[in-house]
Amino acid sequence: MINKYGEIINDVVNFGVEFGMEEAVESFEKQILNLKIPELSYLFAKCVPGADINAHEKVIIEGKDPEFSFLFARDIKGADLEALESVIIESKNSKYNYYYARDIEGANIDAHEKVILDNKDLNYNYLFAKDVDGADIDAHGKVIINSRDNKLNYNFALHVKKADVKAHEEVILQNGSPKYCCLFAREIKEADIEAHEKVILESGDPEWNYYFVESFPKVNKKEHERVIIESRDPKWNYYCIRHFSDADVKAHTRVIRSSKSPLWNDSLNNYLNRNNEQSKDARNNLGLKYSERKKVLTKILSLEHHA
Repeated sequence: MINKYGEIINDVVNFGVEFGMEEAVESFEKQILNLKIPELSYLFAKCVPGADINAHEKVIIEGKDPEFSFLFARDIKGADLEALESVIIESKNSKYNYYYARDIEGANIDAHEKVILDNKDLNYNYLFAKDVDGADIDAHGKVIINSRDNKLNYNFALHVKKADVKAHEEVILQNGSPKYCCLFAREIKEADIEAHEKVILESGDPEWNYYFVESFPKVNKKEHERVIIESRDPKWNYYCIRHFSDADVKAHTRVIRSSKSPLWNDSLNNYLNRNNEQSKDARNNLGLKYSERKKVLTKILSLEHHA
């Protein structure tokens, strides 16, 4: 709606200015102010040169709207930052307390941070720690750790400087998620690779055993391959044949054949046929090269004989 209202205000004001109807513009502004709608006052102050900034700001402050208090503070030169900031803090709104602390120079970081910590909003605790200079990393990290949330513990350890990586890692290991164990091991240099591998093997999950081997080619591939074979999942058994040069092709093939899956049996047949054709072409090329070498050698011997 902001763009729509902004276009309407621009059109009306431009029309008034073009035809020398400044009084009409002033009358329009009074009507906007009388409506006491924070969105319209913000847009008028932003779009119209010479707008009564104080009057529009008063509408927003009295409306106690955290969104337009933030936008007014960010976009309008001469705004009363202290008054607008108070509206946002008092609103207890996590989103706009985070935005204000992140984007407005001189923001009261401690006050905005307290709102977010008190709200225990997981996503904004993570974002505040990641994006706001001077944030209390330990306090936000504790909220995330206590949540036991795999995704946010992984992201916090990955993206937040000075995060307690081992504490976040412990949450993920205890939760036993093969997905986040694989991601943590792959993306975070301080990770305990062996501990994550143990969780992934014990999970019996063919997908994340496959991805672990793909991410760490030097691990004990046969153990992960065994898990994939025992899962009887034709998709990941096919991927092993397709992408691991030393895969146990016979064992994986048996799984795929016994699954009777048209999709993965057809995929396997097409792959094996392509390989056979490539091998045949390679043998033919070798044969051609041998014939060519034989002709050259025969010609040289013939020349020597005649000499």
